[in-house]
Amino acid sequence: MVDREHRRCGVAVAALRAALESIKKKGGGLVEAYPLIDWDKLRRSEIRRRGRAPSFGNVSTHGTVSMFERQGFKAVAPFGIFNVLMRRMV
Repeated sequence: MVDREHRRCGVAVAALRAALESIKKKGGGLVEAYPLIDWDKLRRSEIRRRGRAPSFGNVSTHGTVSMFERQGFKAVAPFGIFNVLMRRMV
């Protein structure tokens, strides 16, 4: 999880790249991710359903589809209501 003060500064992308490089150095393999499909859509639906936005926590720590796509991940299948299974071979 990236601290609020450092979000939208590339910290998550740097961490993902470092993780992929580490996996590569250890022989590689299949890497999976379960990012949110659309955080804004989730937020709006929770406001309608609960009257408030979801708290920042587990639901928002999976990264975004676009972040993983930029690192070569491909969407494989839906994963629950708000996530998608993405994979990449390293």
